[in-house]
Amino acid sequence: MVTSIQFRFHPEKAVEAAAVLLKLHSKPIKYLGLLKMLYVADRIALERIEQPITGDHYVSMDYGPVLSSVYDLIKGVRVGDALPL
Repeated sequence: MVTSIQFRFHPEKAVEAAAVLLKLHSKPIKYLGLLKMLYVADRIALERIEQPITGDHYVSMDYGPVLSSVYDLIKGVRVGDALPL
């Protein structure tokens, strides 16, 4: 039997993690690259400390998996809504 653990999305932690990654990268980066780095960081945290950074859920996209709510925020969609900000 497979059990699923649901985490609560923390937009503040997602923004903080994005800021850290952008600072470490030290050059402008496209949003897709940032999404990928956030996804990898979230998965590594989940593996190492059994807790993700953002609490977001993963979705499969054309260019690979991303954090769903973070992607929505980048697109200007309010989390939990279907309407743009």
